[in-house]
Amino acid sequence: KELGRFEEAVHCLEKAGIAHQVVKNEIAAELSRAALLECLYSLGDKERFTRRLVSVIQEDKTNIGVAAISAFASNQFECPDPYPFCNDPMGFISVRSIIPRTGKHDNLLRNLERHIGDLKLGGGNQSLLESGFQSTGNLFLHEGEAIMELEKLIKEEISVYVSEREDSDCLLIKSWPDNYTLRGWYILMKQGGHLKWHNHPGGWLSGSVYLKMPTTNIDEGYIQFRLHGDDLPIFKKNYPEETCQVGEGNLILFPSSLFHRTVPFQTKEERLCIAFDLIPS
Repeated sequence: KELGRFEEAVHCLEKAGIAHQVVKNEIAAELSRAALLECLYSLGDKERFTRRLVSVIQEDKTNIGVAAISAFASNQFECPDPYPFCNDPMGFISVRSIIPRTGKHDNLLRNLERHIGDLKLGGGNQSLLESGFQSTGNLFLHEGEAIMELEKLIKEEISVYVSEREDSDCLLIKSWPDNYTLRGWYILMKQGGHLKWHNHPGGWLSGSVYLKMPTTNIDEGYIQFRLHGDDLPIFKKNYPEETCQVGEGNLILFPSSLFHRTVPFQTKEERLCIAFDLIPS
């Protein structure tokens, strides 16, 4: 696939998918379904792509990778998106402030910032991150009043997010997991910092809480969303893209299938956020 030999990749992925089903390796099977659809899309073969997608829907309706390629391919092929997880991911972005709910103004944000510094978590740079540090492990497993308060606030806001969309037909809401865990990490960026385009295949719903934001009069430091990702070919240039203006104390929530990035910023101030995935138990 990385070499651009998509027909060969399709053949290999079809054989791998059968093998994964035989040995009941569901995680590998989920990844191969999405990769196969990406190859068929890259070939520009709408008919084969659609046939394969219909087949995938019969056995796997909540695959984050499949949801991502299905949404983009439907836009590019100019046809409805039949994949039921979330066929309007751009419409499921939510930004709200958590500060008024605490009644403590920015005390929580500063306490979180200090607590993160005291933890001295491992981590570092990673392939998608420029001029920044990303922690490893799950931040919400660490004890501390500020972390516990933040987790409680996030879960409350997630409940509001779901209740506000209870009439939606998409499985993101209709098949909402009865039990879930939050896996969180912090990202600290300095001048020139940004995250490249990516999504979160291991999540269901993703989000970030912003503790520090650089001061700028333009879009620098904000978060952008779009359907296109994974270096897939673009057949039609007009696809949805949105920049969300986020500030300190804001919480943003969005489907884990949606591609997003941080707009690079050039001020000398720092950008600090806590990102997280909701993972069905």
